[in-house]
Amino acid sequence: MKEVRKLKVYRRTNESGNQIPTIVLQGKWLINHGFNPGDYIAVECEENDLRIVKREPDASERETLTERIDKLTPAQRKKVSAALDEMGV
Repeated sequence: MKEVRKLKVYRRTNESGNQIPTIVLQGKWLINHGFNPGDYIAVECEENDLRIVKREPDASERETLTERIDKLTPAQRKKVSAALDEMGV
């Protein structure tokens, strides 16, 4: 069954001070439709149409978590740890 979510395109200011369009997708409805934290996605674009689909990670994205953590600074590790705690992981 097709579910329609009605959202608004917001604007935010980027690092250069320019206003850019922003779409925020979050909530349990993503899980209900098969999108989980850590999944990889692709956004397929056509005129006035965006489609979000799950995808397999590219080879460069397959770096192990341990390898990625080893490259973090202590401050970055602390932020990652806090984020994982917040997600219950």
